[in-house]
Amino acid sequence: MSQVIYNRLIVFSDFYFATKAERDLQMAGFSCKLYPLPPTIHSSCGLGIRFSAVDLGALLQTLQKNQITWSAIYEYTGSRDSARKIVIDKGYVG
Repeated sequence: MSQVIYNRLIVFSDFYFATKAERDLQMAGFSCKLYPLPPTIHSSCGLGIRFSAVDLGALLQTLQKNQITWSAIYEYTGSRDSARKIVIDKGYVG
């Protein structure tokens, strides 16, 4: 079994959506984890979810289906200064 590479970080505007997203995504079979945001990323709740880029389309579809709003997505490798915002149309569903 191969190791999952968590190279994306999705950010939420509040704690409720971050924790609901983690629960709903894991129940849907995604490998993801709740993650405290690095100082270079600002969000009102301070939490995001790390996931693999290969899951992006299906992950966004699941969030939309469960009416979970997100505020931004970043390419993120885990190092303190590695976050790079990815521009995605909110209507994109993979």
